[in-house]
Amino acid sequence: MDVQLRAVKMVVSFLLLYTVAFAAEISLMLFINPLTVVLSTVMVAGYHSGHAISLIITNSKLRQMFLMTLWDPLRQRLWATISPSYPKTPKGTSQS
Repeated sequence: MDVQLRAVKMVVSFLLLYTVAFAAEISLMLFINPLTVVLSTVMVAGYHSGHAISLIITNSKLRQMFLMTLWDPLRQRLWATISPSYPKTPKGTSQS
């Protein structure tokens, strides 16, 4: 039951984001006001980002990889500044 509920949530979020992006595309064609153009462009760009973010948040494996992608470079830089002897390459690989 939980899987079906998550699938319905994903479909609803996709349809909501798609509707907003479609309305923004229509407003780009109908109105030439600079404010409308900027807002519509932001909404269209936000559709792609919003859909990707919603997919990442709802999938535990994607969320774990996303957080690891953000955390590992930060951790490496932090350790490199604290300890100059911190290994730059993974163990078992040569530096040559």
